[in-house]
Amino acid sequence: MAEINFQLQNLFVQHDIRVIPLENKALLMTKQPALIQSRVTQQQHPNGATSRLDVQITLGNRTIIECFGDIGETLEAATQNNLRNFAHNSLHVLINALQDKDEDEQISIERWQIGTQRWKVYSGNYGIKSTVGKSVPIPENLYVRIESIIQSLSLKEDYHWFRFFISCSNKQISNIEFLVDNEVYPEAQQELATLDWYITPDFYSIRLFMILQREAHI
Repeated sequence: MAEINFQLQNLFVQHDIRVIPLENKALLMTKQPALIQSRVTQQQHPNGATSRLDVQITLGNRTIIECFGDIGETLEAATQNNLRNFAHNSLHVLINALQDKDEDEQISIERWQIGTQRWKVYSGNYGIKSTVGKSVPIPENLYVRIESIIQSLSLKEDYHWFRFFISCSNKQISNIEFLVDNEVYPEAQQELATLDWYITPDFYSIRLFMILQREAHI
């Protein structure tokens, strides 16, 4: 556990974020200070290993939870895959939101008007996994539909976060998830399930993480 926390904290240090280690967690000295802690759950199997990494980022009295499951030939390999997925999918979204940045080549930063409020929108890369290593087509209107869903919500906090996940195997969609502030949003899942998803007997998954930050009125 201590090792995974150190490796996780080091990802932020590598991006020039000062980190103050505490017992079982750490303080990120970003423009918006936050506490970070993690937990890894591992299981060895006869033909390999599975690992799940849960990362918690606490802002005041609210906590962002990001989860990453993966496989590997060993427990260590599976856990390193967890960390790589976190770095690819969520790290830059979190850093830019906590630092209140306006641009970053690693992610998309936009401004949306929702009702009378303006929001800075931090959207990560699509995290795509495929067992056969092939590229996976993504419906062209996926991001537009996600934006429409978020635009329809009543957003009252300074930060809101969203996670989309879908997986396919055995020629059918095996799982679809849309979370708003860690909570399942069934209506959004039903809507997004109707998109023109690529169907294949091989496994693939697509993941997207976003943070909305309220902009102060000028």
